[in-house]
Amino acid sequence: VGPRTVVSELAGEEAPDLVLVNDDDLTYCKIRFDENSLDTLRAHLGDLTDPLARALCWSALWNLTRDALMPARDFIGLVLRFAGRESDIGVLQMLHTWADSALTFYAAPDWREQGGRALAEGALRELRISEPGSQNQLTWARFFAAVASSAADLQLLQGLLEGTAKIDGLDVDQELRWSFLGPLAAHGVADERVLAAELARDDTASGKRHQVRCLAARPSAAVKAQAWAAVVESDSLSNALVGATIAGFGQSSQRELTAPYAPKYFDVIERLWAERSIQIGMDVVKGLFPHLQDDRSTVDAADAWLAAHEGGAPALRRLVLEARDDLARSLRAQACDAAAAS
Repeated sequence: VGPRTVVSELAGEEAPDLVLVNDDDLTYCKIRFDENSLDTLRAHLGDLTDPLARALCWSALWNLTRDALMPARDFIGLVLRFAGRESDIGVLQMLHTWADSALTFYAAPDWREQGGRALAEGALRELRISEPGSQNQLTWARFFAAVASSAADLQLLQGLLEGTAKIDGLDVDQELRWSFLGPLAAHGVADERVLAAELARDDTASGKRHQVRCLAARPSAAVKAQAWAAVVESDSLSNALVGATIAGFGQSSQRELTAPYAPKYFDVIERLWAERSIQIGMDVVKGLFPHLQDDRSTVDAADAWLAAHEGGAPALRRLVLEARDDLARSLRAQACDAAAAS
């Protein structure tokens, strides 16, 4: 076995429109499609009738995007074109997560705004045409909230919360209310008073986690300073509320607000690792790594920290190294996406 292996049973046969190695998902491997197969998927991915084969193709396309072999905008375009035809709810949820990640981490910075608008428009379109009351409708509602950013999108989310807007069959239950409040808080529409009222409505441990996440998501330098201090300078928060605060702190639409904390991160992680529990230490080191400060200087800062802490705790070094490699992957993918525009 070398770089190329001839499959003797197929040698000399006419190539089909789509070659899917590892059909039936019999082993773990990364799939790389030939150009003819890629062209087929670009035109007919939604026509594949076997759910497992479709899922394998989606997974392979996502790996191509992560490995900087397919522009993020192309992957997002495939999601916009074909995700609405996906019958497997687990695959649909996975596609939404991947599309959001592609936009946040792998799209060229100057295309993010356009890509975000396209995702929100596509999500709202699918939400409106989904079967009323279906799991698909609920899944598209959550995705629409995740990518909503325009004034019109936020107004619709607010209307659905307040009952002044309606989408047939959509039950805006408590979990969905918090899903809508997240982007409303992150874009400055839902303030502390609104979030306090929602907690009074949902006075549970889950409601408290959601409220803390939304509070930390608000677009204010003072809010970010307060969230950072609550996690880094104090150990009074429970594990769950540390995680909720970190989740709210890092918003993709707030890169400038969180930029000052990139150097601070490398200054404090060794102390935090020594002082906190293993779980909180892991949550802080992974969750506060400056993934959204996606330029070479952040990679260089991580490299400098690793070089200066060669004798540091192995588990801590591993977490920083993995986060550093994820960021380097993002930069390669962004370069691939930018090249697609030229």
